[in-house]
Amino acid sequence: MKYTHILWDWNGTLIDDLGVSVEVLNAMLSPRGLKTLTHEEYREVFRFPIIDYYIAVGLTPERWPYDDLAKEYWQLYDPASRTAPLMAGAKEVLQQLKDLGAAQAILSASEQGHLKAVTKYFGIHGYFNDVLGLNSIHAHSKVELGLDWIRREGVAPEHVVLIGDTEHDAAVAKSMGIDCILIPKGHYSRRRLELLDLPIVEDISLIPQFLSKLPE
Repeated sequence: MKYTHILWDWNGTLIDDLGVSVEVLNAMLSPRGLKTLTHEEYREVFRFPIIDYYIAVGLTPERWPYDDLAKEYWQLYDPASRTAPLMAGAKEVLQQLKDLGAAQAILSASEQGHLKAVTKYFGIHGYFNDVLGLNSIHAHSKVELGLDWIRREGVAPEHVVLIGDTEHDAAVAKSMGIDCILIPKGHYSRRRLELLDLPIVEDISLIPQFLSKLPE
């Protein structure tokens, strides 16, 4: 394959947590008298940094400090995330890419301990050379995590691809100097992803086929 190393986003890419995320957000909005969102509305407004997304749905820091909102969200999301399934076909795709000799890692803005726990919970921890998450719940940039991994692996950036579901993943990949492939089944609508002018693969199950057809 063209890519010897694959970085996977977690939320909305490997785990199908859109429903859980919307449910948790609405559980925060409704008691505050704010409008709740449908899945479609959520996918049009979700963004990074997370504070901008909170402001967009009415959770303004002037009324509710961001740190308090982040803690509240995490307290609701962490247990609920165990009820979200992996994306259909995700485990099979990880196995296929492992069989092809690709080194795989998760690169996520989720908290490191949570990532390790849920990948073990879903029985997929063994597919990854590394599970790279942040050391807090505030979901800041993951660029440095990814660059450190590339340096440790000793791989040229042109042989690395990031697979994700948001504009943030595209921006991270650009900052790292690597390619990016997007899947429109997560936290961004396909309409928003198409504006980024990057390859879009309709379903995670199609990733091995897509990668194997790329010229080396």
